[in-house]
Amino acid sequence: MLVGGCDAAARSTGPKAGQGASLSVRGNELVASNGRRVVLRGFVVYALPFYYDTGGVRDPALQAVTSYAWTHRAGLFAAIRRTGANAVRIPISLGVYEHDRYLPGGGAGYLRRLSQIVGAARAAGLYVILVWWDSPDRGAQLLRSSRTLFPMMAAVHRLFVHDPGVMYEPYNEPHGISWGEWLPTMVGALRYWRRSLGYHGVLIFDTIGYSWDVSPLYMQALLDAARLLQRPPNVLFANHRYPNGASCFCGANRQTWTRSVEPYLRTFPVVGTEYGLYDGLGTPSVNWGRGFLRYVARRAIPDGMNGAIAFVWEWVDPNSMTSPTTHRLTRWGRVVVSELLGPVS
Repeated sequence: MLVGGCDAAARSTGPKAGQGASLSVRGNELVASNGRRVVLRGFVVYALPFYYDTGGVRDPALQAVTSYAWTHRAGLFAAIRRTGANAVRIPISLGVYEHDRYLPGGGAGYLRRLSQIVGAARAAGLYVILVWWDSPDRGAQLLRSSRTLFPMMAAVHRLFVHDPGVMYEPYNEPHGISWGEWLPTMVGALRYWRRSLGYHGVLIFDTIGYSWDVSPLYMQALLDAARLLQRPPNVLFANHRYPNGASCFCGANRQTWTRSVEPYLRTFPVVGTEYGLYDGLGTPSVNWGRGFLRYVARRAIPDGMNGAIAFVWEWVDPNSMTSPTTHRLTRWGRVVVSELLGPVS
């Protein structure tokens, strides 16, 4: 299936995401300005470079994929919208912003390209989540360096200060830290966005353990801190999942989810911002991905989850939902479209 072809176009696109519509979090639900529930469904898109290898060596695959996304941005986001998606999650990075090895113009050039990428996504009617991808490499160093991202966050926020369809996820997949260490780091970011930047929109906070873990105690503490700053607090908690070597979403693998995540979907505002096929453990399993996304669409979202973002639109490993040579949907891409996407809620 060619993503821009007749098969994709035949799917219902639903209404536009609403370029002027503001989003807020009411209880455990993400809602539009008219009070209707919004369920985010879409893809992680590698649209800008967000890392370079040790020593500043450029990754040719990342350069090729992001160059294609840049050159074909209007068609790419239109094709994504035609699948039935209403959201994209775009990784960005302080490391590349400060020490750009890929794009001309340094940090200013990076921001110009980001503005045009986001503009193309919004023109296609997609909500945009911008996520800082620095923490997976930093691990526990996040505690010591979290504030170093603040100047870039301010610069990015200025670009989209008048666009309520852009949301922010300050730290992707924190790990190597405890809940007790996570809380003050996230409260610090929350206060910076609310008080220093004056941003009142939706912030998405990843939990510890690569955003797999759930703690009602600490999540409630962050919500309480958010409510002291504004009401509604406009905070979502990110949830991530990969098969971790499992061949199906069944047995102990499924029980882990139903015990640790499912019970809190009606209590806390949760959104799945990264669900992939392969994380380096075991053999990539399309069967697991199909079963998991079917469960998410038919059970978790009706139970209160605010949507799911699949990983990743185009790349060079088994997670790729389109081929970087033909740009057609892969088997995994077809599974995501069939199981997760549909009429936009």
